[in-house]
Amino acid sequence: MSANDGNWYYIVVTWRSYDGKLRLYKDDNEAYLGTLSTGYSIGSGGCLVIGQEQDLLCGGFEINQAFLGLIDEVRIYNRVLSDKEIKALYEATR
Repeated sequence: MSANDGNWYYIVVTWRSYDGKLRLYKDDNEAYLGTLSTGYSIGSGGCLVIGQEQDLLCGGFEINQAFLGLIDEVRIYNRVLSDKEIKALYEATR
């Protein structure tokens, strides 16, 4: 999935701890489905990195791995959004 062509995209990533289900949406279309870190939780006291690959926890950044562009309206939820909710949020941005 590419989003580096100069156009605006609505990107959503969802992840569930209990089964590790990871889904990525571009606009309101599912672009990726996979599994990541089953059974883990996201605890407090960490850091949030957006638009940059990291080689160490909260560090190890390389400039050539940085996102170049604009990021707008970042939202973080404590649950996985449904397809219907994702579509409604996408429609609200158009």
